[in-house]
Amino acid sequence: MQFDSKLKIGAVIKDFRKRNGYTQEQLAELIEITPGFLGQVERDETYPNIENLNRIIHILNIDANYIFYKQEIPDSDSELLLNEINVVLRNLSYYEQEYILSMSKKLKSRDRSK
Repeated sequence: MQFDSKLKIGAVIKDFRKRNGYTQEQLAELIEITPGFLGQVERDETYPNIENLNRIIHILNIDANYIFYKQEIPDSDSELLLNEINVVLRNLSYYEQEYILSMSKKLKSRDRSK
């Protein structure tokens, strides 16, 4: 078995671009690259630099695990929503995360009482 060290990130970026409703031109403009370069990235012909990859990840709300650890991309909208929530939560402080958790528990208990 041969180890393939080449990252295959193009399909992930393309999938999330389409899920977010962006054309190549729109996303390229937000990232400040050319649409042609984005097309090459989506075809795994080249890679964005780390700054542009970071922009792509944030604009499209991609969990970096899909890119670097080849985790399977969720199919359902519910799974995508949970992943977006996880991305947001990771950028909050510990205390903000605790607050969100306590509010979520209150919402859950309120729903059960109805």
